[in-house]
Amino acid sequence: MYICDNKDCGLWLHEECVIKAALTETWEKVKHEISNNEVKATSKKQKEPYEGKLSGKIRDGVTEFQVEVTDLRHGDQKGTNTTVPASCLKCHAKLLR
Repeated sequence: MYICDNKDCGLWLHEECVIKAALTETWEKVKHEISNNEVKATSKKQKEPYEGKLSGKIRDGVTEFQVEVTDLRHGDQKGTNTTVPASCLKCHAKLLR
């Protein structure tokens, strides 16, 4: 569990919820890179559109928590990592160490 450091918020966050938010944010940025057929197939088969295409885990950064997103798609992107700041789902403040 993580807690938002914003004194006006203080929301407790499950790790899987923070990761899901980062994967959704990343998916919105990269989904244009796949074909329409793949998008349609994804939306019919899976709960989340990024399932099987992106995975994530929380990493301990120097001053903040980060979500390391790994691209699982085929091709040049496969295996590439992107780091997304872990943030509060309510107030969007970065989750600090």
